[in-house]
Amino acid sequence: MTAPQGRSALLTGRVTHARLAPRRHAFAYRVFLFRLDLDELPAVDDRLRFFGMRPWTLVRFDPADFMGLAARDLAPADRLEALRHAVVAALTAHGVTTPIARIEVIAHARIAGYVFNPVSFFCAYAADGGLAGVVADVHNTFGERHAYVLPAHADPDERTWTEKKVFHVSP
Repeated sequence: MTAPQGRSALLTGRVTHARLAPRRHAFAYRVFLFRLDLDELPAVDDRLRFFGMRPWTLVRFDPADFMGLAARDLAPADRLEALRHAVVAALTAHGVTTPIARIEVIAHARIAGYVFNPVSFFCAYAADGGLAGVVADVHNTFGERHAYVLPAHADPDERTWTEKKVFHVSP
């Protein structure tokens, strides 16, 4: 499948957190995340010198970092296919029956070999471009991981989901 170029991007934002009890505590800091169309990754990997899926790149997207994949011994293209399959399997297991045409991930990439990804979002789209569902791959500092599956709402204007917290995560 060939994707139109230009969906992948660098996103910037601000994370804020405030707690009032048992004592007041708050913080805010700037962040950046990558929005990567999985279909574009091989072309991006070929075009950019310091970003890609190759092990020696300064900023690397490694599909084996996500969705609990045990894919370190696979070639990058096979890791990408395993990641695609894991996202679709999670959606299917939670009742999403829409065929998935395209997946975008919003996440951190490895920088100089290191990555911290408390949450990564996999946005899955149908052939008509509509959102089919989102998988939020959450990790905590205790080595636990859980994939929250958020099927698309019947009403396209509805933009919120509520899920029960499965394990402890920091803000």
